[in-house]
Amino acid sequence: MPCLIVLKMNNNNVYDVTVNEEINRDEFTLNLMNFESFLYDNYINIHYEPHSDYELQGIFLDLKERGQYPYHYPNLELNQSGTQELRLSLGAFDQVPDKAHIEVYEVQLKTDEQFAFKIDTTELESNDMKEYEQIDEIFQTEIRLAHVKNTKDGLYVTLRFNNLNEESYLLFSGPRVYPEDSHNYLTVTNESGERHNFSSFSSSRSENRVGFTIPKEFVEESEEITVELSNLLYGVKVDEMIEIPLTE
Repeated sequence: MPCLIVLKMNNNNVYDVTVNEEINRDEFTLNLMNFESFLYDNYINIHYEPHSDYELQGIFLDLKERGQYPYHYPNLELNQSGTQELRLSLGAFDQVPDKAHIEVYEVQLKTDEQFAFKIDTTELESNDMKEYEQIDEIFQTEIRLAHVKNTKDGLYVTLRFNNLNEESYLLFSGPRVYPEDSHNYLTVTNESGERHNFSSFSSSRSENRVGFTIPKEFVEESEEITVELSNLLYGVKVDEMIEIPLTE
């Protein structure tokens, strides 16, 4: 049962509510420990305990009374014991309500899963578009190389994915070039071992697709191109609402 403490400071109320609500999934336990409300910000303190070898990457949650889009807290690192106390800023209220509601939507985990495929550039004439079959299935998500189109700028590659499980799924939230970045790590090499570094991508989670262009100059120097995506993100659906009283 939440325990409310109201402190008077400089004529402004400071609310410290003991919440102690657990959210359990196979991969982790989240304990929403306490909620702090100040004049210029609100905070939720969370204890995270992993149940797998996957690294905590981010949390999507929302303070409903703020009336904004869900906050995404990326790059959350664990301490040496494998657990973490997270203090997340939620933004200030315009007016303090009788109750606050925190909704936790999703937890993102970083894994060592990867997949790769090859493109034979000798099969593609100018303006050709080739469709492909399914590449792999990871975390109950079908991954398909939808098509490769030979354009004036190079090969435009489109990947599509189909989540077979609504509770946990593979995430494509935009590949990045460097492995130290927070999202999927994309590499493209040819048969000579030469590598192309990308500067831009397109991705749409709502449309379940990722697209990128391999430049014409690189394609012309290559007969076979290997594309690999690693450092894949794994999403776990939460969708739980916690109610927190702010009046005595």
